[in-house]
Amino acid sequence: MYMKIALAGLCLLTVASCSVSDGQSAAPAALDVGRWTLVEVDGVAAEPGGWLEISLADGQVAGSTGCNDFRLQFKGSPEAMTSGPIGSTKKMCMDPLMAQERRVYEILEAATRMEVDDGGKLKVSGTRGYLRADLDAP
Repeated sequence: MYMKIALAGLCLLTVASCSVSDGQSAAPAALDVGRWTLVEVDGVAAEPGGWLEISLADGQVAGSTGCNDFRLQFKGSPEAMTSGPIGSTKKMCMDPLMAQERRVYEILEAATRMEVDDGGKLKVSGTRGYLRADLDAP
């Protein structure tokens, strides 16, 4: 009986130590909570139709550039990642979508970090630039 009470107390202390105690809001959304709409590529507003979905468990990013669908694998953690080549469909689209697609692929293939900033935007960055995306409403 005393063992159960002690175990229950330990569990409560563990949970309490993980809570936010400074009155600030909880952390921004997780990376793999749904579809992210592309809103910016290297500081330029994104053309419509681009989106990303991230699966941390599978180490995959899937999405669309607004023209073609794509998928890529990444290794490591979102804070220190490496990614492989992108596999995609091969439709031809008019510029500016084709130009956006080339930049998105360059950025994703050289990505070293994915994070959600305090404003709730996804940022994927690395040695070839960055992109930002907004989480779609459920």
